[in-house]
Amino acid sequence: MADISLLKTFLELSRSRHFGKTAKNLFLTQSAVSARIKILEDTLGVRLVTRDRNNIQLTPAGMRFLPYAESVLTTWNRARQEVGLDDENMQLLTMGAVSSLWETNLQPTLIKLRQEKQQLALNIEVHGSDNLLRLINEDMLDLAFLFESPQLKGMHSESIGSLELVMVSTQDGLSAEEAVNQSDYIMVDWGSSFAVNHAHLFPDMRPPMMRVSHGHLLINYLTQNSGSAYMPRTMVHELIENRRLFLVSDADLIYRSFYAVHSESCTRQALVDEVIEIAKNYSAN
Repeated sequence: MADISLLKTFLELSRSRHFGKTAKNLFLTQSAVSARIKILEDTLGVRLVTRDRNNIQLTPAGMRFLPYAESVLTTWNRARQEVGLDDENMQLLTMGAVSSLWETNLQPTLIKLRQEKQQLALNIEVHGSDNLLRLINEDMLDLAFLFESPQLKGMHSESIGSLELVMVSTQDGLSAEEAVNQSDYIMVDWGSSFAVNHAHLFPDMRPPMMRVSHGHLLINYLTQNSGSAYMPRTMVHELIENRRLFLVSDADLIYRSFYAVHSESCTRQALVDEVIEIAKNYSAN
């Protein structure tokens, strides 16, 4: 089995797509990053990445290896945390979500859990929907929060709440049609249902020049550049009040439901039910 540090390096490189950034994020030298990837490739007997200096890409073998590397690292982190619990009354709960839900709705749930459950150790994961479902299916994740309700055998899902998405712009006075057809319109990944609703509202818009999957990344971008996008009202409320962003007043609201998902054979069902109830209460406020 490959050293855990090699897998961590590979996963970080798959995210950053840059040897220098990977080295900085892992507090390594660039040559150490390159050496670790080379060792991993030699161990597997395949090339995992292309080494074009300005365009690091995963090879087909690298793409196939990615979910296995994530699974191994998740299992290792969970085992290390659970084995290290020094109180036999303590419980470990592994929760995951797509990044946008951590940013917009789930922070209060985490705070409440830490305040009320002193005997609870939390392992928090951030992945795409497909990886979260795979981790649940492999019993490496107790609970996940997703924008879509999976229709998969052996999995249970229930609605937790919804996001109210509003169109905002750095330019005051734009109409929705003007905003979506400007070159600086940004398409945000709020799930497939959002994409369908958006296409229905704006069937003739030009293909966007920019797509993002992280709400806070977009906010940081919009505070320094021009653009328009659909964002959760809760994330942009203060920026609108301070007139750093402006509501596109004639744009339709889009609501995105999100769901709690777990295995029907979950071994921590009572605890999972408590977490779901807390998440529902905060989403209703």
